[in-house]
Amino acid sequence: MQHKTQVSLAKILLSDVWDTESTNDNPVLDEINLRAHSQDLNVLPSDLAERYGESLDTRFHELFPETARKYLIDQFDTLEEKPVQEWENIVNDWKAPKDAFLQKCSEWSSKLYQCSNCRAFANPQNPLKNCQTLECDHLSTFIHPIFRESCHHFANQTSWQSGEIGNLFFLQRTKADGVAILRDRDSLPLAYFEGSRPKPSKKKNSEDSRKVIQNLASMQYHIHHLYLSTRRRVPSSVMTFGAQSIELRIICSIMEYQSGCLMMHEFDSANIPCQENDRHMFTDLYECVISWTILMDQSINILREVRSQKRASRKSHIMATRLLARGAQAGTVGPLNRNSVEPETEDIEDGPLDDEGQDTDQDLTLLDEEESQSEGGTEWDT
Repeated sequence: MQHKTQVSLAKILLSDVWDTESTNDNPVLDEINLRAHSQDLNVLPSDLAERYGESLDTRFHELFPETARKYLIDQFDTLEEKPVQEWENIVNDWKAPKDAFLQKCSEWSSKLYQCSNCRAFANPQNPLKNCQTLECDHLSTFIHPIFRESCHHFANQTSWQSGEIGNLFFLQRTKADGVAILRDRDSLPLAYFEGSRPKPSKKKNSEDSRKVIQNLASMQYHIHHLYLSTRRRVPSSVMTFGAQSIELRIICSIMEYQSGCLMMHEFDSANIPCQENDRHMFTDLYECVISWTILMDQSINILREVRSQKRASRKSHIMATRLLARGAQAGTVGPLNRNSVEPETEDIEDGPLDDEGQDTDQDLTLLDEEESQSEGGTEWDT
């Protein structure tokens, strides 16, 4: 029921606000960007914007339990009126609770403190406030440890890699500052990160934001293509994950393919504490990154579950491949080099046709529904 609600909302957004058939021949993605302050979100009528916000709350509010938030607030309250030089020892002495999730939160907090922040607070030349801090130093000291430890504790099926990372799933000549790689044969990149130093230029932030969007779309296309190339079933909603550090703020986002289009959502954002009076901000930061990582882990589990399902029929495989190529050409599935489109699909202009020569307005998620009902098999949620 939840999936049908999401698809319904996506179709409403598409039909009422965006004309997805008006895309040009530019292979760069023309996606629906619903992140905060985006133009696409601003043009939404109030009632649709409200429904959209409610749908996000319904889907994500249980990822980070209220008990975990209260635990972290109580623990950071123990630092009140304590010299910042003692914070690291106090955090390391926190008693791990019996609850497994809270144990992970406690361990994660200790790791982060050992890495960076409290030492920066105690430094008269606090690098978090220093506009001369270099980007690579800032990211390696204060940003990458957050994502690396979060993946280790809450999505241990992935590994976080930092530095100038290239990948075949990214746009050509594009390198990420950080990426979460799935630990399996396919080594799928699931998360793409771009970061900046504490005082970046506005142009840098804008360029990084666009890089995140475009590469998440490229990852979407390649993940679908990877599954379809071996006639494997594709999950109903494939997610790719984006993150960006802008000055002293982290923004986490997700992109998913629904109802024939890519939708970019801002998942959450939080400030990075830069002085000892900001200790209450740690709870918001942890909730933001941990919830985003947990959602990534859930998405991985869905990808793994699909692999055990019955393979798609050849009919459905052919139709899904044609739809994917059509979307890539139109710019509604993902950025794609023209040369990588299968030769037999390059002439597709108006989309796949049925046996009577009529357009089939089918979504990838619905291609095998009729077949599944007739055969009594599992529905192919591509």
